[in-house]
Amino acid sequence: MVERKVLTLREIRAEGRRVRGTILNYNEVSPSHQEKFLPGSVTIADTFQLNLHHDRERVVAFAPDGGLSLEHDDKAMTMTADLLPIPASDRALKEIRSEVSTGLSIEFNCERDRRENGLRVVERATAFAAAIVRSPSYEKSRIEARRKSYLRAFIPPLTPLVCDCVGAGCKYAEFTAKAMNEIQREMQEMFDRAHESAVEATRAADILLLAGSGFSSAVASARRGSLKAHIDEHGNLQLEAFAEKDTPRAVAEMMGAPLFVRPIVSEPDSEFQDVDGVRKYERANVRAFLLKAIAGDSGRWPEARIDGPDQRQERRRRIWH
Repeated sequence: MVERKVLTLREIRAEGRRVRGTILNYNEVSPSHQEKFLPGSVTIADTFQLNLHHDRERVVAFAPDGGLSLEHDDKAMTMTADLLPIPASDRALKEIRSEVSTGLSIEFNCERDRRENGLRVVERATAFAAAIVRSPSYEKSRIEARRKSYLRAFIPPLTPLVCDCVGAGCKYAEFTAKAMNEIQREMQEMFDRAHESAVEATRAADILLLAGSGFSSAVASARRGSLKAHIDEHGNLQLEAFAEKDTPRAVAEMMGAPLFVRPIVSEPDSEFQDVDGVRKYERANVRAFLLKAIAGDSGRWPEARIDGPDQRQERRRRIWH
């Protein structure tokens, strides 16, 4: 059975048409897949392709003799690729340089594995392809160097959070681990569908980060890859937003107070139970995320964090640069 695992490049550099990156870090545990690869567990097939978004029609380099070289030791598997002079390569370079796609998804056949305290341990596998993609699975392979400043926020599972968006008689919203995982999966699928073709890009659904009362205040998008989500080792839904434009006025006016991010949920399309004033979501159909200033009881929400160079000086002036 063919399997795909999404990883983020430890370091990605596009020098002309040459791209370098890390495909796999051995002994690194994937929080989302709860698995790891043992050192030396992966054998590289005689022919190996590098493609864009798992599309076999968009191979941008290959080994042997197609501009792709692979190396691995007991720590990691790395690659260097001189991308072919074709439109798919131009698209890949554009996405890498704009930091829309900064991940690698390895394709492999698992030949032997075992379970160890709830963790899947891959003991032997054959890798035959990798794709340039977006969403990370293995945290230590993440790269944020050379990125613009960005906002990080998280929503903890099974925690009552003050919310003015729930039904009568409920003051709090709470999300199960299942609901968190479905939100992350749906956001990834939105991005993947949007990148299948130009037609799909116009049809694909989207989840936006809003900095005001309407969708015109959107500052980041799951479909375009500037709003991302993953589940961390504590089960939190981690959100990362890379601004597509300068901070809107609505955000600038919030900067005197701590900020948090909460989901805007479509109630008719969600599954939940109301228990003792808490709306417990088993499935949450999220239409958007709203960036707000913390006030009063809203302090129950974890504070959003703004990262970037010289954060202390920049924070009151703007969120992103």
